[in-house]
Amino acid sequence: MICAGFVRGSHGSQGALEWNLDESAVVAWMNNYMRIKLHNIEAFALELDDRESIERLKELVTARTNGQLYFLVNNAGIHYAATAMDLELEKVVKLFHVNVFAVMHLCQIFIPLLSRSPHGSIVQIGSVTR
Repeated sequence: MICAGFVRGSHGSQGALEWNLDESAVVAWMNNYMRIKLHNIEAFALELDDRESIERLKELVTARTNGQLYFLVNNAGIHYAATAMDLELEKVVKLFHVNVFAVMHLCQIFIPLLSRSPHGSIVQIGSVTR
């Protein structure tokens, strides 16, 4: 299982912890990188608005999982709200890179690994906060 947005208390982290109960390997990543080792959960750094960072993650995951993946959980995202007069366009661009384009890129690069498992699945989790 790969889980984007592995933050303590999030839906993705809860799923990863439950999945790990059967001693399956879980690879998680977070933008505020911290190295964790809990049972078989490993955390890797990832910047979702950086395509090279995503490609490096694919190489790490491929090596760690022997090229086979059961779940991709896209749980990461950022929020930005402002009036039209006050918004900062750079923040809007970053929001789209993280919340839309990175999700598409992650799906594209991990589908080959997902297709090697009997029932590879992609789980998209989204929310809006204020």
